[in-house]
Amino acid sequence: LRKSPFYNLGKMKVGDPIYVDWRGRRFTYKVAKTYQVKPNEVSIEAASKQHKLTLYTCTLSGSADGRLVIEAELVPAPTTTPAGA
Repeated sequence: LRKSPFYNLGKMKVGDPIYVDWRGRRFTYKVAKTYQVKPNEVSIEAASKQHKLTLYTCTLSGSADGRLVIEAELVPAPTTTPAGA
């Protein structure tokens, strides 16, 4: 259980970074919100117009207790200015 990648998800705090490596690129997200929902809550899976990451897992008390949800916002990639500009 402790080896689960989401085991320590409950320790995440607003402002913490989350890094996602996908197709050779690294995307950085910043935790914007943490909250709990009932086990049957499906609205957390709804499509969004924002570029955001939603992670959720059962609480340590089990799936009947509810789900822990982490919402994170995409951090824009820094823009680079060409040398001499």
